[in-house]
Amino acid sequence: MAETTRAPRRLTASQAELAREVCDYLNENMERRVTLAMLSERFHVSGTLIKNCFKGVYGQSLYAFTRERKMRCAAKLLRTTDETILEIAGHFGYDNASKFAGAFRTVMGVTPSSYRKQFSK
Repeated sequence: MAETTRAPRRLTASQAELAREVCDYLNENMERRVTLAMLSERFHVSGTLIKNCFKGVYGQSLYAFTRERKMRCAAKLLRTTDETILEIAGHFGYDNASKFAGAFRTVMGVTPSSYRKQFSK
């Protein structure tokens, strides 16, 4: 049996707008841990619709998008402030330094402390 690949589904204008609204909401609430259930309730649509629309517009999952955005903003704070790593982690909803460090390393390729040292020279 031949394997078939499914072509990406085209989104309607309202679905693309939903994805943009979700993105705006995520950017405005970066300090919070936002769940799919919260987004579904906030936008009055199913979580599956949100996931599909978001991935259709931004090419990545909500989780990956949010984590990458938070870690890039955290990297800027590491370069430009003297706040502790735990304080910076707290800005983005992390109360556990090791979970923050793991997420940071996944996105940026180095630990937060190594990243900061690169820019303190």
